[in-house]
Amino acid sequence: MFLPGDNISVYLVKEGAQHNQAIGYFDDKTKIIAEDAKKLIGKNIRLVVTSVMFTPTGKIIFGKPSG
Repeated sequence: MFLPGDNISVYLVKEGAQHNQAIGYFDDKTKIIAEDAKKLIGKNIRLVVTSVMFTPTGKIIFGKPSG
């Protein structure tokens, strides 16, 4: 379980639906949406969690690159 303010490591694999977003996934298929991270696609980054949303298909973690 992650809470806002937690730091996580994620590999960004593709562009998100919104402007300047990037998407990554955990091994358990949890989706990670990184704001202001489009230029970091293809890299493993540290992300500060801003919110967590629960959906019928699983959870989505939102965050911003740290540093």
